[in-house]
Amino acid sequence: MRAAREPDTWLGVKPRDVVDFLLLAAMWGASFLFLRSAVPEFGPFALMWVRVLVASLLLVPLVAARGAMKDLLAHWRAVLVLGAFSAAIPFVLLAFAALRLTAGFTAIVNATTALWTALLAVLWLGDRLTRARWIGVALGILGVALLVWDRIGLKSSDGAGVSVLAGLGAAASYGYAANLTRKYWQQLPTLVAATASQLGAAIVLLPLALWTWPATLPSASAWGAAVAMGAFSSALGYLLFFRLITRVGGVTAASVTLVVPVFAVGWGALFLSEAITLRMALGGLVVLLGTSLSMGLLTVPSVRRRLTG
Repeated sequence: MRAAREPDTWLGVKPRDVVDFLLLAAMWGASFLFLRSAVPEFGPFALMWVRVLVASLLLVPLVAARGAMKDLLAHWRAVLVLGAFSAAIPFVLLAFAALRLTAGFTAIVNATTALWTALLAVLWLGDRLTRARWIGVALGILGVALLVWDRIGLKSSDGAGVSVLAGLGAAASYGYAANLTRKYWQQLPTLVAATASQLGAAIVLLPLALWTWPATLPSASAWGAAVAMGAFSSALGYLLFFRLITRVGGVTAASVTLVVPVFAVGWGALFLSEAITLRMALGGLVVLLGTSLSMGLLTVPSVRRRLTG
């Protein structure tokens, strides 16, 4: 008899799942460090193509080993569409943002993915949000405003404002892809969906990568960062993520996005000497609180209890 899936709660989570959760957060946080290190040499299109190509080369054999290639080929539209909106577009936008923003700041902006997912579900799929989730969306928007208040102005000459918009666009693309999958491809096996996103992105980005391929060969460290993103942040990261979904539930697994900015900020400060400002810390906390509420991880009464007792 098949064992029942563990509930969407941290109560009773096994040590193995905690290790998987923290390892995934650390790897996804490190992706912003790799991104920041490699994108100046590769450029956004070439770097992201290398990332998804490496991930595809690792994931496709796993799909074949499980006899699921027929599912991948039968859903060729999902391969291209998911590849565009769940990987190609957001990856490139984040790479563009990383040219001017710190790794930690980019990760915090990317944490608004849950807010975009909730808003698009309301506007497109007709979902109804609870009061707590609406408060979460509002708090998330407030947190973003705190983060970008001094960067989004028209007088900014360093391109930081455009970079922030690119980061928010990446989060919105992730949110759209999540709702798109829910509407059309909810029954697609998770490994097939993950592989489709990476393989589709490799196909979509190929001509753009060739067109913008750097004239000067990137350094060994840049290549190492690109391969690490593909192997660890994408391929292994997706496998860990989907294993967490089956073991602790979707909501708990998705809460890893709240921890990713902590690692990204830490890695950036440790290896790139990136500063952590008070505005960044306050805005990040508000974004993470809002995201927790919008995902249903916290409720208004539970927040009140934590603040008062």
